[in-house]
Amino acid sequence: MKNLLICCSFLLLTSMTAFAQDGGIQFAEGSWEEVLRQAAEQNKLIFVDVYTDWCGPCKMMSRNVFPASEVGAFFNEHFINYKMNAEKGEGPVFSRNYRVRAYPTLLFIDGNGKVVHQALGYHQNDPFLKLGESALRKADSGKSSK
Repeated sequence: MKNLLICCSFLLLTSMTAFAQDGGIQFAEGSWEEVLRQAAEQNKLIFVDVYTDWCGPCKMMSRNVFPASEVGAFFNEHFINYKMNAEKGEGPVFSRNYRVRAYPTLLFIDGNGKVVHQALGYHQNDPFLKLGESALRKADSGKSSK
């Protein structure tokens, strides 16, 4: 009976965690080059969360903003979402190339690697959604002016 209770508790917690993650932003896996290629193929902007392990506001966004269902619905529909640790893996070179100086840096980049829009620091849900909307408008206005 005790084992059954433990098993049921584990399954409940696991399914609750999976359900909570489904509603938020889904971040792509893979290399930066793969994400760029995917963005070009899908004609989407890339939202990049440039963070560090020690950044308090970065952790707050990961905990409070990115998991929100309304944020996830908008960002998953309109962007390819990617996280870049500025101090590990491809992060140091990426940060130099994109002149990242503070964390979190929130970048919106087209499939050619060009920054369309950017912001710094913590954003609550509504301002973060407005940031995404602004990036889409800038990308659209850039296309129509060519």
